Amino acid sequence: MKTLMETMTDDRMEKIQRLRERADIVDVIGGWVISLKKVGRYHAGECPFCASPDGEFVVNANRKFYHCFECGESGDVFQFVRRIKQVTFDDFADGSFTFDDAFDLINNMTAPEVVDGMVVK
Repeated sequence: MKTLMETMTDDRMEKIQRLRERADIVDVIGGWVISLKKVGRYHAGECPFCASPDGEFVVNANRKFYHCFECGESGDVFQFVRRIKQVTFDDFADGSFTFDDAFDLINNMTAPEVVDGMVVK
């Protein structure tokens, strides 16, 4: 049986790579991690997966990845969306969640606007 990656066309792989390069991982993750703040050359905040409040969750905008030093969760923008939306590879394989769904989610995400401590999206 072929893996999901083996069944994808070169065109689909190229589309994924272009979106991965273009997506602003800080904006995408900032849509879920309200506490995300710039700390030096990284952004840090509460991990959405283990709720570590100590800023152990970091996002590296230059290298386009995230990592939590508490629970070990890490990855790129696609892995974040897959994890946060609780999408499995089986969901991709059976078509109940497609890469186009992931593209739409990532393309439509922006960091939330915060006004007087309230999130306005």
